[in-house]
Amino acid sequence: MRPTAKSLWWMTGGLVVAVLPLVWMPAILALAGMWAVLAVLITLDVLALRRAAITATVTVPESAAVGEPVPVAVEVLSQFDGELAADIKLEVSPPLEWRDDASVAVSLGTLECEVPVDAQGRGEGQVRAVWLRVRGPYGLIEWVRRIPVKGGRVAVLPNTAKLSRLLQLRMARPLHRIGHRLDLAHGEGTEFDSLQSYVAGMDPRQIDWKSSARHHSLMARRYRQERDQRVLLCIDTGRLMQAPIDRLQRLDHAIHMALLLSSVALRARDLVGLHAYGATPQAWVQPASGSHQHARMTRTCAALQPENVETNHALGLRTVLSRLLRRSLIVVFTDFTDSTMAELMIEHLEQLTTKHVVVFVALDDPVVDRPWEELPNSAEGMAAAIMTSELRQARRVVLRRLEVAGVRVVHGAPGQAALSVLQQYTDIKRRGLLG
Repeated sequence: MRPTAKSLWWMTGGLVVAVLPLVWMPAILALAGMWAVLAVLITLDVLALRRAAITATVTVPESAAVGEPVPVAVEVLSQFDGELAADIKLEVSPPLEWRDDASVAVSLGTLECEVPVDAQGRGEGQVRAVWLRVRGPYGLIEWVRRIPVKGGRVAVLPNTAKLSRLLQLRMARPLHRIGHRLDLAHGEGTEFDSLQSYVAGMDPRQIDWKSSARHHSLMARRYRQERDQRVLLCIDTGRLMQAPIDRLQRLDHAIHMALLLSSVALRARDLVGLHAYGATPQAWVQPASGSHQHARMTRTCAALQPENVETNHALGLRTVLSRLLRRSLIVVFTDFTDSTMAELMIEHLEQLTTKHVVVFVALDDPVVDRPWEELPNSAEGMAAAIMTSELRQARRVVLRRLEVAGVRVVHGAPGQAALSVLQQYTDIKRRGLLG
């Protein structure tokens, strides 16, 4: 227990007033009375805090989504017959982050409150302890105690729910229908489904002349989207993926887009795999289908952490060439800063396009775009505008070179890029580019 700021102010005022008896002797009685009242109130606060026997129990969820608040339930039990003001603070370990203090009123019996904690990254966080600072009924003495929490571990997993809601609002059709449409769509793709009578408006190139001769009427081929095609999601875990966008690392945004595409492709009965690499290959999930595959990829992505080293695209992309023998759709989530660093990446992406269909995904840097939102009004602003202009120009050159090499390029803000990735996937499936 310790005195509060209120108690210290009263004591300081008492010391100032203590000089009055030197001038006016009767004031000594008033001074003695004031100190007596202060001592009595402090004693009552101490007795109240001892009698309260305050305890706390903390309940944490088993898992949470990155970038979302984690609801931590704190249950406080007090034996004091009255109200005591208390401040509750949680002691957490990364990737969990304490937001701010939450003040609650503790009264007789049990009080339950929810204290928010931010999940700033993926991994396993822990609520280690709860700190209680309880003030007596007169606010002169406070009791501070650290109560350890048993367990308290929280698995912070990738968050695709927020991105899915954003896409469902922006897309012409609901997201959960994409896989169903790809499975049942007729008239597109390259896999033969059946014959049907030709009607005006159909593509004449779909007419099957041999079947038309046998049936003595025009017959057209009907196609459906191919199944069991391979989709490999390549995620860069190098140094550049540490940069934050909207309070989340680029790696987190890449994982969210990859898992969203994985969910859609698996519903379309394609085989989806994962390859993560930085300076060396970090993770490999063999392409497979089924609902268990998405859960397997989610667990693998949850363990990915960005490395503080440059990405070795040569080693990472060569691994893909050696493991994928069948023509596949390869979606590469990465980033670059200038054309010099991107040379080796471009070279190996060009090699991938000779055997596979490649989609390159890079999020736009808001730091580069922000100075152009308003005209510069200082020398520093002008210098920033010139520098960002050069970076933007160099970035456009690299993206253009990739497009010329046959790579499908996707860039933009996280929500826009996720939408574009899904559109690229549906277009590739519709046109039958995977064979």
